[in-house]
Amino acid sequence: MIASGAVGDTGVQLTGRTGEIPVTATAPAGVADAGTQMKLLSVGASSQTQVPAMVASATPVMVTLGSNEQPKTPIVLNFDLSDQPQLYEKFTDTVRPVVLVNDEHTSDLLQPEWNPVSKVLTVTTDHLSTFTIIAADVGNSLTDAATQVWKTPAGGLDSPCEDKSELKVGSETVTLTPSTSGVIAACLRDTDTGIAVDFTSGSAQYYQVSADPVGQFTNGQPLAGSEQLAVALHGSAAGSGLLTPKGKGTVEFPPGTRSAQIRLDIDPAALQLATILTGLDMLGAGGDSLLYGFQSTKASYDCLITAYQSWTQPDDPSVAEFTEALGEIGQCGFAGAEVAAGNRDTHQILHRMSVATSLFTSLPAQLLANIAGIAGEFNGDNHLEFVLSSTAGSHNPPPIVTSSSNPPSIDASSSSPPSTSTAAEPGWYTLDEMEWLSWGNGSDCCSTQTITTTAYPESMTGYYQTGPNPGDDNNHVNLFLGGKCDQLDVFVGQSAESPGNTGNPGRFRVFLDDTRLAADHSIAINQDAIHLAIDLTGVSRLKLQDDRHAADAINVWGTPRLHCTTNPHPRR
Repeated sequence: MIASGAVGDTGVQLTGRTGEIPVTATAPAGVADAGTQMKLLSVGASSQTQVPAMVASATPVMVTLGSNEQPKTPIVLNFDLSDQPQLYEKFTDTVRPVVLVNDEHTSDLLQPEWNPVSKVLTVTTDHLSTFTIIAADVGNSLTDAATQVWKTPAGGLDSPCEDKSELKVGSETVTLTPSTSGVIAACLRDTDTGIAVDFTSGSAQYYQVSADPVGQFTNGQPLAGSEQLAVALHGSAAGSGLLTPKGKGTVEFPPGTRSAQIRLDIDPAALQLATILTGLDMLGAGGDSLLYGFQSTKASYDCLITAYQSWTQPDDPSVAEFTEALGEIGQCGFAGAEVAAGNRDTHQILHRMSVATSLFTSLPAQLLANIAGIAGEFNGDNHLEFVLSSTAGSHNPPPIVTSSSNPPSIDASSSSPPSTSTAAEPGWYTLDEMEWLSWGNGSDCCSTQTITTTAYPESMTGYYQTGPNPGDDNNHVNLFLGGKCDQLDVFVGQSAESPGNTGNPGRFRVFLDDTRLAADHSIAINQDAIHLAIDLTGVSRLKLQDDRHAADAINVWGTPRLHCTTNPHPRR
């Protein structure tokens, strides 16, 4: 033990040495009940946390309070590094002091204050654990990450389809020819219901995959956490698939397709995300845990979707854009960490990432410009094309089935959902068949609901109180359509089964592409449902939003369904 003392009326202050470094821990009044013991404990070198970016470190110190209690108010730790030139001389504008917080239950980063005159390093914490001062080469971490993501050469492919692929379908020979061979191989496959193209990438880059006519893209092999995050975010922003580095993916075409074009383009947003996440890995703040952290916290995930959609193109590199992307990810993490304060694991994951990202944003502008330049110098295969043709078929794709102006009827007496299609077929899709981009906590799907005397299967309800301020739209769902749907069919009204709450009419609004208002109706509990049939041609995103006050009846979206050429975002 280095030092110990009991909490008194004014708190407690302990002073000792961790290795050769004087350390002072100051706990203010109210940190714990009077008489609670606070201790500074030495920790063996074998317990020291390692991160790839570390170039020097000090001896760890553990701070405890009572029987593993946590402080009610923050504690301040001061480390005097005056006699540690081998550590503080490492600190530069690109090598930064960082405090690692680590034990069997905790893994976090803290950004300390460093006084180069007094040589005192100060850190404030509301969570007690083991603390280790390190010098982290933040600049090289991000530069190496950019080089790894943007400049790793393509690997060799051992595929019989590098030059072209042929497939016998009945009396026809179907051929797939690439514009460039050797980077990504594409092999034709007969699925019994149509033709599929299986891609194998030898590239270290992310590629956006789009096809004409539209096909259904799926990723092949299990994805790492950062890849899952990129694929999920890409699905929120574009009507196409995302082929991951050195990954596999498949495009399945509608039955009868014998002529098509498939385009693969470098995806700049995914590569910016990969650069940042790779750099975070080197600071011990990345890995698969980030996927869990973002997807466990709606505030962070929605924030990240917005940031991802705004990022720049690789042919227009900008230090300002790259710095803004870093800052946006950091702010998304801090926002989620604050919301997830009650979930320690999620809080630490997002807080750790945000601290690491803030270190990146404070790097010298010239270094960030160099990193942006690495992207600008990319001279790989930015664009690839594959052409599908047939010896017997025309080069015109088959017609896509469009919706009838009359949607299929609903059997109000049945609790069974209406007939829908599989993910690769034209037809009607219900909300529970589609992955939602975002949703409010008050939106619930899918169940049979009654409006006046008519039952509507597969319905969505809005049951939270809403308000005029941002974030008060508790009853909403955002859907990605990607231009694949041409009609929304839904009945709106209030639930006849609402428990005595009649109140005011409910308000129902439909937004296209975030801002275009397509419908706005108010309806009371004793009114028959209003039938909406809304044209979705060319629409990328659809938002269903309803509003109610605390005493109002529950809002009902009766049997909402979309007519699409294929399911634009199938539920996983």
